[in-house]
Amino acid sequence: MRTAATLLMALTAIAVNASPIDERRVYLDSLDAVADTMVSINLPEGFMRPIAIEARIGFGPTGRNTGHRQAKAGLIWGMKSDDDYHMAVISPGAKTLDDMIDDRYLHLDVIRHTSAGDSLIKSVECRSGINPAPGHNHLAVEIDRSRKEAIISIGKSSLTTMAVIECDGSAEGRFAVMATAGVRLPLVVAAYRSVNTVPDSGVDEAAIRMTERRPDSPIGVWEYLDRDTDSRRALAGGRYRLGIIPAADGAAGDYDIVYLGGAEVNSQRWKPGMIKGRLKAMPFAAHWDLLWYDSDMRLISRDINASMEQNSILSLNFPLMKSTIRFYRAD
Repeated sequence: MRTAATLLMALTAIAVNASPIDERRVYLDSLDAVADTMVSINLPEGFMRPIAIEARIGFGPTGRNTGHRQAKAGLIWGMKSDDDYHMAVISPGAKTLDDMIDDRYLHLDVIRHTSAGDSLIKSVECRSGINPAPGHNHLAVEIDRSRKEAIISIGKSSLTTMAVIECDGSAEGRFAVMATAGVRLPLVVAAYRSVNTVPDSGVDEAAIRMTERRPDSPIGVWEYLDRDTDSRRALAGGRYRLGIIPAADGAAGDYDIVYLGGAEVNSQRWKPGMIKGRLKAMPFAAHWDLLWYDSDMRLISRDINASMEQNSILSLNFPLMKSTIRFYRAD
């Protein structure tokens, strides 16, 4: 398990800070009246991507007369419709109904809901670092888009990771909260990030193959060959197919890199013909400064470069990330 600062105090998103990011938070402090219902959280103005949500949740006493695991509250993410979402639900529990024995805990269920019903993904008894009922705890869900994971954490003053699940595609969609009667939700925070975009080249693969190739130029179609990456610093976005054409609005010797296929992260957003980067001329043969749009469409523009060997192997180098991706000529 990992421990992190409570997101309400320092909400963080999992990403490499390649360029300035527009991030916004929505604070809801009037949900104590939620009872046996689900409340959807509207996106901020402008299309923003959900990245994390946290709620401060208060349960009343549990014991022989109140029953156990009847009260519950949860966070919903990836909500595309009423029949398509993930949910993390917590409820107070105890192994015995004897109030003289303190064996209280919080029970966590991670659920996938579809039109066919609920499927239990993971169930955890949380005993360390929590306030057993009655008391307040924080429940948080953080979306790691690069790893296609949802990280569910619980704690009374700091968050401890209790579950990590795959959530391919569920990083899109709305956030929501739910609670049964009597559960207090004094504060809910949802964080969103702006969706980056990249320009379109206006050309397709056929046009790239027909582009006149100058001697020793990188113009043409390139296929993924291999990579040497440090997974602690960078994660591969896919096995890309790229096209390279002269940059219409650049200096002599500059080239645009065009995405043709192969994305594995954010594959639904990358379309053939989009600009993936640019090679900027240097005073050395077959070497360029590199501009690169990562898998999340954020521009990386510093301390990266590209080189070509024997007019057949193209290397994209990211020294600070200790990573290199190589392509071979395929035209």
